[in-house]
Amino acid sequence: MSTLSIANAAGSAGKTTTAVALGALIAQSGRTARIIDCDPQGNATHATGAIVPAGGPTIADILSGTRTITDAELDTVVPGLTVVPAQSATLEGIETTLSRTVGAEQRLRLALESAVPVDVTIIDCPGSIGLLTVTALVASDAAFTVAMPTVKELAGLPRIEGVIEQVRLAYRPRLRLVGVLPCKVPPRTRGRLYTEALELLHKQWGDRVTPSVRDSVRVPEAYAARTPLPAYEPTAPVTADYRAVLACIDAGGMLG
Repeated sequence: MSTLSIANAAGSAGKTTTAVALGALIAQSGRTARIIDCDPQGNATHATGAIVPAGGPTIADILSGTRTITDAELDTVVPGLTVVPAQSATLEGIETTLSRTVGAEQRLRLALESAVPVDVTIIDCPGSIGLLTVTALVASDAAFTVAMPTVKELAGLPRIEGVIEQVRLAYRPRLRLVGVLPCKVPPRTRGRLYTEALELLHKQWGDRVTPSVRDSVRVPEAYAARTPLPAYEPTAPVTADYRAVLACIDAGGMLG
């Protein structure tokens, strides 16, 4: 059993697609997987095809200490994959409330410890660094980040690594940034800018860099269909990219 947070300091880099794709692939491999949607946008909830009952419990209720993961967890369209949903109406603004609560950053960790165990839990963090991201990291054994291959995107990586290190020192000694995933990578024909950024990424982060995931129209298609990419288009090249990423993670022992 292990818990992996996928976090970065900016949105639209492929974080949620990565969380949902890896969760689906893990479930398809015969293991059990759970996605916890900690992003107020609720994109991971949408992408898994989960149906949230009107007024039903969400991650906000868990963070508020009023419901459990078992109460909120929903089945998805992929057998073996569940999701703890998020809705903007309940999660937006909760950071302000939690910031006034002693020990609030420990609530997700404690909730996971009392939940029905699964092989892998993946937490989809917000596209920014705040209390929700810190709460996710406190609950995690390892952290992962994604970045588009541009100099601007890569410049944000030291910031997220710094936050992970602060959480490690304060709360979670085992926590490490175990992987950096180059995402939405365009073809080489798009120019040297992207190639040079990838070279820089490998130079700075070494063996923590995973195989790249290409840019593909299949990703927004899968999201629109409310189906995780590996179930929506199992033979697509971009799905093969994510299989290579998961194989890298498994081979490196990143999931415990």
